[in-house]
Amino acid sequence: SKLVGHSKVMAHLLPHLIAPVDREHFLRFLGICSVPSSAEKQWALFKKIHCDFCYPVASDKNFLKEAKVWLNKKDYAWDTSILKIVDNLVIGALGSAQSD
Repeated sequence: SKLVGHSKVMAHLLPHLIAPVDREHFLRFLGICSVPSSAEKQWALFKKIHCDFCYPVASDKNFLKEAKVWLNKKDYAWDTSILKIVDNLVIGALGSAQSD
């Protein structure tokens, strides 16, 4: 889908504005089972994901405090921006849920 492909490219170009969205982790975590076929509806879904989930999480004071510590340590190579940390936590949450 354009939603997934474009979000990944834009996340590299604009890491402080766009979170990478994938089907296996991100969409599944949010309970989104299917991506609409029209580009307009995919754009609306992309916007909803960011406005209703990514940005609220990324702007939470407690999350931001911890995320900035992670970014400064540089111990986690995959944590390249605040929104990428959101993505990595989603992946981790699904991974730990599968092992339970």
